Amino acid sequence: MAALTADFDENGVVGTADLGAWAAGFGIGAGASPGDGDATGEGAVNGGDFLAWQREYGNGKAFAPPSVVPEPHSAALALIAVAVVAGAARQRHPVAHGGAMGDLGCF
Repeated sequence: MAALTADFDENGVVGTADLGAWAAGFGIGAGASPGDGDATGEGAVNGGDFLAWQREYGNGKAFAPPSVVPEPHSAALALIAVAVVAGAARQRHPVAHGGAMGDLGCF
């Protein structure tokens, strides 16, 4: 990964906090540091530094792809599948009930 020149707060991520650092330093004509919002290294904080921030926004360690998380629909489909299988198993193996219900022929 290339160095992040617009990571003004040096947290490893180019994000909105870096935009705030650039905005606070905007207009410094000489002697600016990266912490002031100077991404280009010329000692001034100007539009060129903002362009660097725009190009690098979203880059860094916090924007790594998230781990795989199952969708909620997958769990619902799994529950439906279990219910269908359980229902099919009950129909193949009916349980007879005794007493008055047994006289009606109900299972």
